[in-house]
Amino acid sequence: MKYTTLMLALAIPASALLAQEEGKNVYDVAFRSLPADVTSLPAKEPETWNFNFRPYGDSGMLWSDPILQRDVTSGGTAGDRPATALNVTCDADGFTLLFLCVEPALATSYAQTNVFPSPKIEFFFTPGDADTSKIEHYYQMYYSNSQLNEFPWLIPGRDFRTCLPYTRHREFVMQNAILVEINVSWEPLFDRLPIFPVKRDNFWRLSAIRWGALSQTWGGVVHQANQAGYIRWPAFTDAQKTAIMKGLLKKGWVSFMKQTAKRDYTTDRGWRGVTPLKAPFREAELKADPRSYVNYNEDPGFRPTLERLTDECKALAPRIGAFESLPMAEQEAFYRMASDKLFNFRYDVEEAYAKYLSDALFN
Repeated sequence: MKYTTLMLALAIPASALLAQEEGKNVYDVAFRSLPADVTSLPAKEPETWNFNFRPYGDSGMLWSDPILQRDVTSGGTAGDRPATALNVTCDADGFTLLFLCVEPALATSYAQTNVFPSPKIEFFFTPGDADTSKIEHYYQMYYSNSQLNEFPWLIPGRDFRTCLPYTRHREFVMQNAILVEINVSWEPLFDRLPIFPVKRDNFWRLSAIRWGALSQTWGGVVHQANQAGYIRWPAFTDAQKTAIMKGLLKKGWVSFMKQTAKRDYTTDRGWRGVTPLKAPFREAELKADPRSYVNYNEDPGFRPTLERLTDECKALAPRIGAFESLPMAEQEAFYRMASDKLFNFRYDVEEAYAKYLSDALFN
């Protein structure tokens, strides 16, 4: 492989670049805080980067992707394609993917601004153990022209949240490379955290493709989950587990309070909040503005259930405040119970109201 330009510019030793080209890629994730200047990492910490991106393969396999139409020339040898590297870290807030995309055209692109290169990166990750008989859905994202898009394969609900609203991304132009940083919060994955492993080697699948004239992949072709690489999470310490769980419980509490603090007395703008209305106010409003529907804020028969669900979540506050003082086993048990109530509060209310209406109409 010819990495002369890359090594001169980033001072990366050849040993860090000549990664094993056979078998599945495996990356060991570190729990750490990234420096403010992430562009310093390739030169300062070359051992933390994995350059084992392979030629994409037969472009005929692209028929399996129903979403995007691409004009991709596949194949080529490792020496023909610009180097691409991956770096993965995690902390109390989430995990970060760094893609280092070497781009020789940067040397001339400043004089030709209409052809300034921009990386096109498609990646997906699968939480949990994907090597069992249980079907695990994956989260797919596409980065292009400094924009990040997500292609959710399931309808958002109790068991699935889209990640894009909880994802941040940045792009840095270096001397002869572009560095893309993508940070994914733990929040949409609160019930799929890697801090509760069922095996010693705690793997998630990860596949990343850099599209271009000579496309390359850290895994298989698009949607080929069985050829994806692995990221192996660290053996989280108790302090790290506590920080992740406590941070998520705080976010769950804020989400719950925002929902209950907002009042929206009509359904034409969608679901807004669940603060129960007092009977006199409700009756006066309905008398002045009669209509053929009500939402569960206005339904006096549902009010006891609504108040019970709301009070159950409010009762979690003292133990959230004292979370660090609990033994680890109690922390995990409380987290599983409380996070489900807080993050799924909306779905609990909607399911309860659906049952209430069904019982009223058909029983």
